[in-house]
Amino acid sequence: VLFINQHAESFFGIDLKSIQSKRAPDFWVNPEIRVLFISELIQKGKIQNKEAEIYSKNKKVRTVLISSICIDCQGQKELFRIYNDISERKKSELELEHHRNKLEVIVQERTLDLMNTIERLKETQSQLIQSEKLASLGILTAGIAHEINNPINYINSSIVSLESLAKELID
Repeated sequence: VLFINQHAESFFGIDLKSIQSKRAPDFWVNPEIRVLFISELIQKGKIQNKEAEIYSKNKKVRTVLISSICIDCQGQKELFRIYNDISERKKSELELEHHRNKLEVIVQERTLDLMNTIERLKETQSQLIQSEKLASLGILTAGIAHEINNPINYINSSIVSLESLAKELID
């Protein structure tokens, strides 16, 4: 380590004097990610905004974006590394994802409720149409019966009148 700024000293809970000219401490939560990081850095010569979890002071896990580049410093290859703490953003993204999933469940439940309501309305509509058909059939039947009863009543009253007249004529 050649240099770290005050923010890095505070973030990692170390001071420059205690680690200057020593090998950089291992802050990686997942050592396999560190190996991939170093491999990519060797292949490409730089890394830009690679997401990783590292330990900050007091072993607190933080999510960071790491950018790193190999630079030539007085004939020697050195690493220049920048850590950008995105822990709060990741926390917000996870909360947002949780709320999004919760909202999707609510929407699915409401959609199911609406579909059930639509089915019940269709059944009710079908029953109402059937009731209206039966009511119309009843009215039609009553009308036909009325139309048939009128001539029958006329004929019946004519027969009664004719019987009376026939009895008078026979007597």
